[in-house]
Amino acid sequence: MTGLRLFDLNLLIAFDALMAERNVTRAAHRVGIGQPAMSYALSRLRELFGDDLFVRTSSAMQPTTRALEPRGSDFPYSVRHPRKRAVGSRVPS
Repeated sequence: MTGLRLFDLNLLIAFDALMAERNVTRAAHRVGIGQPAMSYALSRLRELFGDDLFVRTSSAMQPTTRALEPRGSDFPYSVRHPRKRAVGSRVPS
């Protein structure tokens, strides 16, 4: 449970806004923060889950397979072991 105590629940709000808006600026506006703060939240989410979560396309940010996965049994594991990553996911450079 130690990892969950360190997890910033505001990141869930940021993730939800990014899923809904598919745009960092609009997601930031949706939750009432600046674009740089939303970009930082996305970078923290990427580090936490060891995946890009969203990739930029010509029309919008598309969620990766990992971002679309149902929240399941590995969620607490991924919080406790942020450097570990799911098979097939890639760590942002």
